[in-house]
Amino acid sequence: MKKIWLLSLCAFVFSASSSLFGQAASGTSTISGLVTDPSGAAVPGAEVIVRNVGTNVARTLTSNEDGLYQAVSLQPGDYEVKASKPGFATLTRTGITTSIGQQARVDLEMKVSGTAENITVEANTAVVETEKTDVSTTINLKDMLNLPMSGRRWDTFALSTPGTSNDGGFGLLSFRGMSGLYNNNMIDGMDNNQAFFSEAKGRTRLSFAYSIDAIQEFQVGNSSFSAQYGRAAGGVVNAVTKSGTNELHGTGFYLIRDDSLNAANPFSASTLVPLGLPGKPKDRRQQYGASVGGPIKTDKLFFFTNYESQKRNFPMAVVPASTGFFTGSCTAAGCPQVVSFFKSLVQTQPREGNESVGLGKIDYNLNSKNTLSGSVNILRWDSPNGIQTAPSTSVHESMNGSDDVNSETVIARWTTIFTPTFLSELRFQYGRDFEFELPNAPGPSVSTTGGINFGMPNFLPRAAYPDEKRLQFSQNLNWLHGKHSLKFGWDITRVDDLQTNLFSGGGVYSYSSLNNFALDCGNAALPIPLTSSCTADATGGGVVGKHYSTFTQAFDSLNLAGSTDFKTWDYAAYVEDSWRLARGLILNLGLRYDIQTMPTLKGSPLESRTNTINTDKNNWGPRFGLSWDPTNDQKTVIRLGGGIVYGRTQNSTIANAITNNGVRFVSYTLTPTSAGSPTFPNVLAAPPSAAGSKPDIVFFDPKFANPITYQGEFSIEREIVHNTTLSVIYMVNRGQRMPVYLDTNLPAATTQTYTVCGSAQVGSSTTCANPVGTFVSPFYTGARPNPNFGFMTDISSVVNTWYNGLVIQMKHRFSHGFQMDAGYTWSKAQDDDQNSQTFTTNESASNPNNLKNDYALSSFDQRKRFTLSGVWEFPTHNIQSKMLKRVVDGFQLSGILTLADGRPYSPGTTGSPSPGGVTSGIIGVGGDSRVPWVGRNTLVGPGAASLDVRLARTIPITERVRLSLIAEAFNLTNRYEITSIDQTQYQFGGTTLFPRASYQTRNGSGTNLFGARQIELGARVTF
Repeated sequence: MKKIWLLSLCAFVFSASSSLFGQAASGTSTISGLVTDPSGAAVPGAEVIVRNVGTNVARTLTSNEDGLYQAVSLQPGDYEVKASKPGFATLTRTGITTSIGQQARVDLEMKVSGTAENITVEANTAVVETEKTDVSTTINLKDMLNLPMSGRRWDTFALSTPGTSNDGGFGLLSFRGMSGLYNNNMIDGMDNNQAFFSEAKGRTRLSFAYSIDAIQEFQVGNSSFSAQYGRAAGGVVNAVTKSGTNELHGTGFYLIRDDSLNAANPFSASTLVPLGLPGKPKDRRQQYGASVGGPIKTDKLFFFTNYESQKRNFPMAVVPASTGFFTGSCTAAGCPQVVSFFKSLVQTQPREGNESVGLGKIDYNLNSKNTLSGSVNILRWDSPNGIQTAPSTSVHESMNGSDDVNSETVIARWTTIFTPTFLSELRFQYGRDFEFELPNAPGPSVSTTGGINFGMPNFLPRAAYPDEKRLQFSQNLNWLHGKHSLKFGWDITRVDDLQTNLFSGGGVYSYSSLNNFALDCGNAALPIPLTSSCTADATGGGVVGKHYSTFTQAFDSLNLAGSTDFKTWDYAAYVEDSWRLARGLILNLGLRYDIQTMPTLKGSPLESRTNTINTDKNNWGPRFGLSWDPTNDQKTVIRLGGGIVYGRTQNSTIANAITNNGVRFVSYTLTPTSAGSPTFPNVLAAPPSAAGSKPDIVFFDPKFANPITYQGEFSIEREIVHNTTLSVIYMVNRGQRMPVYLDTNLPAATTQTYTVCGSAQVGSSTTCANPVGTFVSPFYTGARPNPNFGFMTDISSVVNTWYNGLVIQMKHRFSHGFQMDAGYTWSKAQDDDQNSQTFTTNESASNPNNLKNDYALSSFDQRKRFTLSGVWEFPTHNIQSKMLKRVVDGFQLSGILTLADGRPYSPGTTGSPSPGGVTSGIIGVGGDSRVPWVGRNTLVGPGAASLDVRLARTIPITERVRLSLIAEAFNLTNRYEITSIDQTQYQFGGTTLFPRASYQTRNGSGTNLFGARQIELGARVTF
């Protein structure tokens, strides 16, 4: 591995112009165009100077024989372009603004000398980007500064772009019906991802990893038709940080949100008040920060620095999972004291979320051919009791803990102009994302169906989860040759992941009822953890002290902490040609190669598949894109594109195979009758030696391959009125080789006949008074074929996805005090039960031997979605009254409206039949226990509608200093959003399925409610 690392370093340092590999200039922009005379003929040999107005950094170019010039790898910002040649008047184009990823077309028509010596033309960049072959959306500084955004997480604005929706309730984004695990988040051209969980650094627990005030703008790419983008089977979020200029600029702000200003949630009140808890939980959030940038040496050296902090105090209510928990049947002698014990766990527990993030950046214009840039971003997150994130929970404080993140990122860039037509860009990144979670109490963990869980949770402690270090090197080469603009690139990334976590290492007791718990510990009382002095009821039947359903505990054969450290390497290379077939007609052809090398394993001698992970080496991804301006007036463009894009395998999935191999981490699940099973609340000091205790294992299928997507897109964009465009886009996506986790150690299937009852279960009775029908289901029962193991989870790459989407988008660029972006998406997503899980579950298919049974609407399907965002500055130019003009001057109104259909779901079952199968569930294998006579995802949940509004007034203090007063309302109309409903239709009683009264209720078990109106006030100073 050292040799590979040294070779990689040498390749980075000594790359020459003959290199065929390069990473694209992500995070930059391009200005190009044709230099012509008044007749339209090309003017070769003209000197073209592209100058950044803010920094005075200039790029000198020469138009080629076709009159073409091109300035690549430009920092987004304001520019002027000057063209000169003997015999022609000097022409200067001003007012040119470029954004991230933009390929701005600026044609230069030169007048003959004598007409005028110097001509200056002020004109904005065309609103239609006819040079761009893919469809992407840029979220500019105007959007980020002025639109309402709860929590100031800037990449959330991506939800306003076509083909994008939420992936779950924790901030992940789904592009074209794909899981949010396959996106690529980039900052300044480098990956801003955590490879372990395949999310942005810090994950979605944070408001942000980079402050929104440090971001200049960002681009959302729904389709990766340029070969420069890889590792993104989903979408690409590509951001660029701010830089200093020749003028000193800065900002400072303070925002506060308090529960006293917010609306109450009536559903929360109805749940909490009867238990003696406040119906309106406290929630106070304060955010503040400052940034400043300017020159260190005029025209040469610039700086930018930013700091932001968030302090949040949001206590959490602890309540039983089921409202009938305290009134259920409990006959054991210790029931009164046990009920009193559980009632003492109902409380409000403190919780905080504190974040600080800072960025420092230097840009150095070394000389006319070399520029250097470097930045350091530091993040700290500390959240006592922050492991549980919901407003209310059925988890006592002893089953909570601290959630912490320490993250640092260093990025450097060196741009060299060898000739006016040949440019090189080198990039480097060092990043660390150290996440850890520590428990409030030691084990064991105790869970009771419908009650309040307590004791150390089964997933803690997490001393490193992960401690991830990233080294990334890349180079980009650009060469303009005739009508061809060639790009070559390479990228090498090494990720070192340390995981210190022994799942269920502290022991986990599961009880099916309050009565069973009372039989094992009738004198339960605080404090927690409960000691071995629990008094068991010897008259309760069964084994004394062993009335739990299961006890689970894991052991690490190498060290007690459960630590594992491994490395992955990602290599990429690409070549791309942007070919100007004719004026207004551009064809992009590219080819990219990606490979993710897998670590070496040392698995079980009893199962060879635990010893290796297949490295998928055949990841060739051709790309193409076509843009055509049929009228050649930069008002209409027709685009066509397609490509093959590969995704990464999550490092946490790899970690599962490394640790759960039957040798390293071994987890045992015992019942009260198992040999060596403990008496509550004791845990095992060593692995059980009984012959019946067999470990579970996880391994990669020998044919496992990285996910692949086939993407296609067709669009027409037209400027319908000045600064306003209308686009119609059709998107198609075919995904293959998505992972699924299958138990391969199952006996041959038998059948089981179930009775469906028309009335609810009475107590624990299995007798149905009015059966409405029967059905026969596959059922797995009996001994496992391989007696050496329990679960044998095969990580297989066999899930397929389909997505078709039609998008209508209208955009109005900021002018006359108004900016607007509206988008409507009508789509359909289908798959074989694609998931967003990175750690392997024991079984994720409804039937591991019939995956086609799961092909249906995707859980990511959202049939219709509409978003509208806008910024409006109150007009004052037509107001005659000086008094009225003073009143409305400086006011600004902005908002975001979102309307979305609900997501599909399947009616499910809970519990297990008796007699049972190999494990649990309706067919005896665990997994998805949906009602088998109803197709997967045939029902649709409630839709969503929200309106966020911001009202601000800017007051000039001095000529350069302005004060803005801000009021924001999130969910202004106070519409109660139901994000999920109770999807469990039946519960088992023997082999009878009894209907549940709470099925499909909006405030029943399993429902996540949010959305009461929240008000935020603040102030911002700008100079």
